[in-house]
Amino acid sequence: DPKSAMVRILAPREAEHGQYIDQGFASIVNGEQASTQALAWVAPQGARLTPSSPVTLTASVGSLEFEKTFSIDERYMIDVRQTVKNAGAAPARVQPYGFVLQRNIPDDLVNLPVHQGPMFVADKQLAQRRYPKAAKSSFEAIGAAGWAGVTGQYFLAAATPPEGETFTMSMKNVGEEKKPIFRAGYTLAERDLAPGASVSLAAHAFVGPKDVDLLKDYQKPVAE
Repeated sequence: DPKSAMVRILAPREAEHGQYIDQGFASIVNGEQASTQALAWVAPQGARLTPSSPVTLTASVGSLEFEKTFSIDERYMIDVRQTVKNAGAAPARVQPYGFVLQRNIPDDLVNLPVHQGPMFVADKQLAQRRYPKAAKSSFEAIGAAGWAGVTGQYFLAAATPPEGETFTMSMKNVGEEKKPIFRAGYTLAERDLAPGASVSLAAHAFVGPKDVDLLKDYQKPVAE
């Protein structure tokens, strides 16, 4: 309906009901992940993401230089091409990841037989938890094809790992039980970066309606 109100699916992570997608490389320091989601990313002046204009963001931390290029089609599938370079003189280690996060339980939950909450697909395994149960439990699985996301009554935010990569999918509350932060997503194998070396990956994110035919469309192989 052209006259209906605009629908906002994602929201800043600091918001009471923040929902966002975080895909990138975590820096591994002393065997522990050092998340890069809080980096200050820089975009070219006047940059605007549209189906005809991709946007490239850059950031750095220590000797690591990051670049992300986003492009979006008219059906809300986002292509995310990422590169990290080790510009230092010492070896570095990174781990690719992709997460969809939801802060707190949404206020507009409905009592209908439709899933609302975190979920993931790993190969042929479907895992999903409704919000109250997801605040108290966690689950993970290994696979080579799938996606992870957080879904409402009508809309879905999802992250898809690069093709041809084995991943670990997980679903957990990374906040507190009374102040939950629901997270569903994937991690890939760690990568070692020699001085001057870089690694690039292509992943996807989806933010749009829970249209089964639309989602199945994206699963079809691209004709050569």
